[in-house]
Amino acid sequence: MLAKSIIFSTLTLIKEALKIMAWSKTKTAIVIGATAILGVGTTTIVVEAIRAMHVAHLDALHNIQGTWEGIMSLGAGIAKGDSSTTHIVLKLSKSNGGYNATADAIDLGRKDIQADGVVYKYPTLEIVLSPRTTYHGIVNARATQITFEGSVVLKRTTTPDTVSEPLADDDFAPQKDSALQGYWRGALGTNLNSLPLDWKIARQADGTFRAEMDNPMQGANGQPATVVWNPPAVKLILMTGSGMFQGELNNSNTELTGSWVQGGISKPSVFKRADYQAERASEPVKDYSYASKNDLQGHWKGSWILPLGKVKVSIRYALDIAKLPDGTYAAALANLDQLGNSDPIPASDFQYEPPNVRMEWKWADNTRYEGKLKNGKLVGTWFEGGGGFPLVFERSK
Repeated sequence: MLAKSIIFSTLTLIKEALKIMAWSKTKTAIVIGATAILGVGTTTIVVEAIRAMHVAHLDALHNIQGTWEGIMSLGAGIAKGDSSTTHIVLKLSKSNGGYNATADAIDLGRKDIQADGVVYKYPTLEIVLSPRTTYHGIVNARATQITFEGSVVLKRTTTPDTVSEPLADDDFAPQKDSALQGYWRGALGTNLNSLPLDWKIARQADGTFRAEMDNPMQGANGQPATVVWNPPAVKLILMTGSGMFQGELNNSNTELTGSWVQGGISKPSVFKRADYQAERASEPVKDYSYASKNDLQGHWKGSWILPLGKVKVSIRYALDIAKLPDGTYAAALANLDQLGNSDPIPASDFQYEPPNVRMEWKWADNTRYEGKLKNGKLVGTWFEGGGGFPLVFERSK
């Protein structure tokens, strides 16, 4: 607007000069006017250049591209009143004028969790982790710290923590000179409704131990744990601080007997040494290939809408159905939007009487799915928490 007003007044002066000046003076006025016009153009270019430099400076100043790290609360801890946590490493990168985000949940053993979206308008930042989870944050003036709702503070870092590589089979294979190393199968509780848990314990080169806990019925496998070994006493403590097994190893080195402690509550637990390789070898061959759209086996995807107050969120699932050599079926379901519990959970019961399908997950409050295979889709109802919701599965690949 400033440039336009200067140009307009300059042109007006030229017109007035032409009326009252002689020809010789008119030429001079035209030259002066032309110079003035050129001067305005130059000023405009300079102003725009300065503005561009300012915008670039602000963009550089508020650029959030890079690696950020902090602590995030997860829920109840080991003792009553304690909280469990995980180190979070957020990786932000620029693409097509916007930002992409992935995250590592170090103490959960989760790597490269892909966010659904990033919305950044300094100083506000939104990380859409999934349709049901969005983190709202504020970026400080120097773009060195992001404070999210819930007291999660992330700071820039060039030396972030990293997720440990999962234990390989050889890492926890039994050793004659290590009473504790090995694969242990057991459960939280001792009744029929006990929750199956597995431990993989490996001795390190320095003589210390590291461990992983698999919680297959809740989709939480490969959870890193620290080991406190004072024979025969042993403690297996999840890195998140959400739970701990404490007990003793028997004289024959075949059984760990003790308690699982979480939220200040202790439950009896027993773990017995098992042969991991033999278990894997005995698993039936699972065939996911299909010849027609009305074959049940294959990989499926679906989602249902969960009303949370006035907000409705999408819950995304991945369903794998395998045909076994004896003609029966096995299924596993993954909740893709549940941080730390997104591994496939095997169905505890599976029934198929074409076209009717029924699947149940006993350890998820008897959650079940009832539907029909129709025109290449699984159309039915998801039952959970006393309610039922429509859910359609379509082939994912």
